[in-house]
Amino acid sequence: MSTTISAIIPTFRREGYLVNTISGMLNQSRRPDEIIVLDQTPPGEHLPHTAGYLEARAEHGEITLIELDKPSVFTARNTALRIAASDVLLYLDDDITPGRDLVANHLRHYQAADGPAAVVGCVMLYPGEPLCPVPPGFTVRPHVVQSYTFRANFAEPMRNIGYMCAGNFSVRKESAIAAGGWDEHLLNYSEELCLRLAAIGCRVDYDPDARIVHHQAPSGGTRVTDPNNALPAWERCVSLHYNAFRYLHGWMFAWYGLFRAARFSFLLKRNFVRPQCWPRELAGYVKAMVIARRWAKEGVKSPFVPQTARCVPQTARCVPRTAPFVRERP
Repeated sequence: MSTTISAIIPTFRREGYLVNTISGMLNQSRRPDEIIVLDQTPPGEHLPHTAGYLEARAEHGEITLIELDKPSVFTARNTALRIAASDVLLYLDDDITPGRDLVANHLRHYQAADGPAAVVGCVMLYPGEPLCPVPPGFTVRPHVVQSYTFRANFAEPMRNIGYMCAGNFSVRKESAIAAGGWDEHLLNYSEELCLRLAAIGCRVDYDPDARIVHHQAPSGGTRVTDPNNALPAWERCVSLHYNAFRYLHGWMFAWYGLFRAARFSFLLKRNFVRPQCWPRELAGYVKAMVIARRWAKEGVKSPFVPQTARCVPQTARCVPRTAPFVRERP
């Protein structure tokens, strides 16, 4: 029996980029068995062209269109995990141009006898962007270190990695459920699912041929740089604090937790010329840290995790101080 695959596209306040993404998936050399679009855009906000396109594709059975009331990309991903009918789920951003063989390149891994539980694809920022060589020793770094020091466009394929880009990531449905699904405490920065997959013995591979171009749409989604986005900057840094409390310590906690979260709150460039906002932004930063610490003690929030099994073992946070790696900006 052949392996089936579903393309999952959560979306929020995206127009032409979303149409381009869906069009690219409909024109794949190996079309997905189903395309599920989870639209979190408030009713009536879509431009007429976008709304008409989505309705037409849904009426022709080319996509399954699901409208969600509350914007949450992780809740949307879990909804798809629950309803998708395929063996493999391919999670994608809503502002991409997929390579024509994207689905085929993901799917061939699962058809191999020793296939992985999940595959991370390559993310480029523009067509023809040069791919980066894998740093020496990267593959032997602890998985949690890889998840904070990776690049999304490595040139060489790799097996048994500890990082992921949720905008171009496929996973066996049974493996994702076994790992607990997506953590709905998070707003963004979803690399931690890869760590939970590894913790239950699942292998994650990287394929540079499974490529997308990520356009980084300036509006919509969770972009704090979008002036029309009602999302406060401090809410974005909750996820960074949360993952740091769960997985990091020492200088990694300070650099990838405290400082990185600050860059997305009171250290945003726009705040440098607005000193009147500093007290409010700093208060938000502290608020995010308090919330994240409480959530970290609670553990993973997901309908696929029993309430009694939500807390993460303390050993999951340990990072060997002697781990060989070179500090890099992700």
